[in-house]
Amino acid sequence: MTIPIPHCPSRFLLGDAAALITLDAFIDIQCPHSRTTWPTLLAVSEHYKDKPVSLRVHLITLSNHRQAWDMSLGLFALAQDVASKLMI
Repeated sequence: MTIPIPHCPSRFLLGDAAALITLDAFIDIQCPHSRTTWPTLLAVSEHYKDKPVSLRVHLITLSNHRQAWDMSLGLFALAQDVASKLMI
């Protein structure tokens, strides 16, 4: 399965964009290892929320998780819809 390269970065940022330290995590929505790691990433982000640390999450698609690409697109559409309703 060929996966297209996105035209814009596929990422979400938790924390300050100008933080001195940025943790980058690459997550596949269908990957069980990503699912296991996610609570730890959120806990680290919460622990350092008052420090100059941010968490940047990149959505990736592994070729053996065939529906992850469609799920990622749906997640971005949902995020844009929510952001527009909240005027973010």
